Amino acid sequence: MFPVFVPLQSNPDYAALFAMWIWPVLAGFLSAVVGGYFVVVSVNRWQRPTLVISLRENRYDGQAPAHYVHLTVLNKDTFLRRWIGGGTAVNCKCALTVNGRSLLTKWADREPWRTQVVFDASGRPTAALRVPDQEHIDQAKLNVIRPGETKHADVAVRAKGDSNCYIHTPENFLEQDYPRGPERNRATTTEPGTSTSRS
Repeated sequence: MFPVFVPLQSNPDYAALFAMWIWPVLAGFLSAVVGGYFVVVSVNRWQRPTLVISLRENRYDGQAPAHYVHLTVLNKDTFLRRWIGGGTAVNCKCALTVNGRSLLTKWADREPWRTQVVFDASGRPTAALRVPDQEHIDQAKLNVIRPGETKHADVAVRAKGDSNCYIHTPENFLEQDYPRGPERNRATTTEPGTSTSRS
């Protein structure tokens, strides 16, 4: 007589299988994703530049041909930025809103012109001319400020003997009567030391 093997009929316990194997793996995966997301967001936030803007002390002595007003822009340096890096302000712009209109001023260390050397008949250089062009005008509106670095932005200019001041945009250099800019950038002064929006 040969033995007869009867297979055992059993229903798998899916709840136990999920609790024992699937859920720990899924929980670990979700924890890694969420934790990684918060780390990336936190590091990105710590690496953002912190700019402090103040009015540069520059009183007019009454002798210079023009009086320029500047803003000082400081990119604050912190221990976290020195440790994890970042914090550089790239393509930084200085926009002024005048009577509802936004104007991009120029940075003091960015010149909106190219230098063209003039030669005489013998080929010797006799003069260097500043020729404004669109490429340099666009570059004068952008700057890079690293952590701990300070840059100055031109805000307004007022020529000696002129009752008006002008928002200092790079396009002003295209005007033949510089430092007076286009009329659309003109701002009047009602009282000493008090400026109003453009007229």
